[in-house]
Amino acid sequence: MQELGKYVIIYTDMLEKLTYRQAILFGVLNGMAVKEGYCFARNKTLSKILNCSEDSIQRDLNVLQKLNYIHREIERNDKMEVVSRKIYTLTATLRIPLTAELRIPSPLNCDNNKNNNNNINNIDGDKPQHTKFVIPTIEELQKEFPQLDAQRFHDFYTAKGWMIGKNKMKDWKATARNWMRNDKKETNQQAYKKLTLDD
Repeated sequence: MQELGKYVIIYTDMLEKLTYRQAILFGVLNGMAVKEGYCFARNKTLSKILNCSEDSIQRDLNVLQKLNYIHREIERNDKMEVVSRKIYTLTATLRIPLTAELRIPSPLNCDNNKNNNNNINNIDGDKPQHTKFVIPTIEELQKEFPQLDAQRFHDFYTAKGWMIGKNKMKDWKATARNWMRNDKKETNQQAYKKLTLDD
């Protein structure tokens, strides 16, 4: 049985054309082909590794071959039964030869990534970073919104555990703006009722 190494190589440009399983299958084939230059694992073995059916493996192999990521050589006997199969990964088309020497990144380069604010989900840095909610002081409320009854607002949400319905408050400034809008509507409605009752 052919052994799979400790890691597999999947080229990033493959992820645009393949499903994740197909890309991982390529990585598995590539890893198994390192020693002999080709993979001879059966579909049954590959299906156990990837936890899928043999039919799925066959379909994925067909896709990989159609896109020129692999080449299969099948040897048959007189009865047209498959005697052996060799799967070559065509890494030359991906600009990296199979026997290329891999360079391990230095720890200095890895440490630099810790300080980088961009992560895999935020490559352009356009998504806001989530910060922990901090309860505002009455002074902060008065400074930010002088027209707000800061004591009333603070007492109200302190009593509710700084919750809005069943959810924890995320942005006290937005909540304060909504509070003032609703308070203004309430005042206008009360004034209107007073005018209509006085008539």
